[in-house]
Amino acid sequence: MYRIGIDLGGTNIKAVLLDEFNHIVVSDSCPTQAAGGFEGVMNSIVIMIRKLFSEVPEVPGTERDAIRGGLTIPGQIYGPEGPVLYAPNLGWHDVDPVGYLRRNLGVPFVMANDADCTALAEAVIGAGEKYRSILMLALGTGVGGAFILNRRIFDGFGAFGGEFGHFPLVHNGHPCPCGLNGCFEQYCSATALARLGREAMAADSEAARNSSLWALCSHEPDKLTTVHLFKAAADGDPAAVKVINDFLDYLAEGITGLVNIFRPEAVIIGGGLAEAGDALFVPTNERISKMTYGHSYISAPPVIKAAGGVYTGAIGAALLNPAEGEN
Repeated sequence: MYRIGIDLGGTNIKAVLLDEFNHIVVSDSCPTQAAGGFEGVMNSIVIMIRKLFSEVPEVPGTERDAIRGGLTIPGQIYGPEGPVLYAPNLGWHDVDPVGYLRRNLGVPFVMANDADCTALAEAVIGAGEKYRSILMLALGTGVGGAFILNRRIFDGFGAFGGEFGHFPLVHNGHPCPCGLNGCFEQYCSATALARLGREAMAADSEAARNSSLWALCSHEPDKLTTVHLFKAAADGDPAAVKVINDFLDYLAEGITGLVNIFRPEAVIIGGGLAEAGDALFVPTNERISKMTYGHSYISAPPVIKAAGGVYTGAIGAALLNPAEGEN
C-alpha cells in the first residue's frame, strides 16, 4: 500500500509517496504561495500529488482506493478530519483541506499538527525508532512538541493536546503571543535564548563590551544569535555562560515536568537549537538525571538529538493514515 504525505509549511510544500516499508518512492516540493489563499494552496497540492502519481507507474488510477494520505498543518486543527481552526502563517480560518483533497483526488486523507507529524516520523523511522514511547520537543522560533506512544500521537480532546510550548513555566513571566505569561517557549525556544542574551548584554558594563560575546555580534545586540551565545560561553565569556546556564536550567525544569507526567523512554530534541550538540545535550542530561522523580530507582530517560531530514514532516504525515489492522 502506498501513502501520500504532504508537509504544508508557510514557505514551502513538501510531498512524498511511501511504500509499505516506509521508504520514499518519489518526492517533490514547491513554494506554498500562501497569498493565493486556501484554494490556490490546495490546488498546488493537488497538482503535486497528481505529479507523484504520474511518476509511479505501479499506481494506476484504478487502484487509487489502496492509497491513503496525510497532511501537516502549521496551526490549530480540530481533530484529524478537521476543520483547520487557525493557521496564522497561511491566513487560514475555519477551512477544510481534508475534504478538498478527498473531493479532488478520491483519496482518504487525514491531518495533524506539523509538530505531531515530525514526532511521529522520529518515532517510527528516526531517532526514536527503538523506543515504545517518546516525547519530542522542537526548539526553534517557538517550541513544538508531541508525545508518541506505540507509534500513535497523543493529541488529547479535539487534537488540542501536546501544546508543550504553552504550559506555564514561570509565574508572571515574559508575555507570550498566545495571551498568557511565562510559557515554556518564552524561556526555552531559540527566540527566547536570543532575547535572554540581549537582556544580559543590555545589563553589561562598559568593560564587558570588550568581551567575545559583543565581538561575535559586531557590537550590535540586535544581531545576536544563539550560535554566538554558545560560542561565547565556550570561550568563557561570563555573561554568555550565565545566559546559557539559566537557559539550560529552564529547559531541564520544563523537560523534567513533562517527563514526570508522561515518563517516556526517551526525549528527542529537534529544531535549530539541537545543532548546539554536546553543549546542549550533555548538561541537559546531567540536570534531568538528578531532577526526574524516582531517578534513584528508575533512570531518567535519555535526551537525544532528532535524526531530522528535509522530508521528515511529510513522512510523518504519510504515517498518519495506516491501513486497516496495521499497528
